[in-house]
Amino acid sequence: MPTKLHYFFILLLFRAGMVTGQTDNTLKVLITGLHSSNGSVLVSLFNEDGGFPSQAKKAFKKEKINIVGGIASTTIKDIPPGTYAIAVLHDENNNLEMDTRLFGLPKEGYGFSNNAKGLFGPPSFKDARFAFSPDQIVKINIRY
Repeated sequence: MPTKLHYFFILLLFRAGMVTGQTDNTLKVLITGLHSSNGSVLVSLFNEDGGFPSQAKKAFKKEKINIVGGIASTTIKDIPPGTYAIAVLHDENNNLEMDTRLFGLPKEGYGFSNNAKGLFGPPSFKDARFAFSPDQIVKINIRY
């Protein structure tokens, strides 16, 4: 005969997702290669080509994260299954935009999922895309 304690443990298991088989649909993003701890890192997660990588307002999710010891990391929650691409910017002066030099060359560090590189500009969504799986870790190395 089940007791109140049994029901309590069953409830805990359901809430933890152990009985239902639920997984935590989180995406962990680790950014390395930052040359200073100035400013912050802007992370834009895109779920479609439109706007990638420069129009952060079209991103599916965005994060602004702190830098500690040349590394920044974040966990983005509630990611549905699908294909995504990430663009990151080391916003050293916290003006929420990429500062550029002559001819539009970036002054601040940047990076993309798959550490994708473009030929004469940023990479395409296709080059940076990845199929999301729960509890995935995406590592991005910043370039300057």
